[in-house]
Amino acid sequence: MRFQNINTSLMLISGIIVAIYSFIYSYALLFTVKTMLISMLIFYVIGTIMQKFLNGIVGIGAQEQLNDDEQNMDYSTSESEQEDK
Repeated sequence: MRFQNINTSLMLISGIIVAIYSFIYSYALLFTVKTMLISMLIFYVIGTIMQKFLNGIVGIGAQEQLNDDEQNMDYSTSESEQEDK
């Protein structure tokens, strides 16, 4: 399982939070746009780093699972060869 769209999800959530906060406290439009742009860029970078980190962890786990399966197959193959003799 690969993690996709974490970066864009975090970016959109941060934009929604900034928009709601700015609307509640009646910030100026230009200030809201600048704040939203900065927060969305920061969370896009954070999301990209998280996505690569999580995909790396899942990739390592999948590789270990594959190696275990290959070892089990080799073990079961050698057992069946010994039973045939």
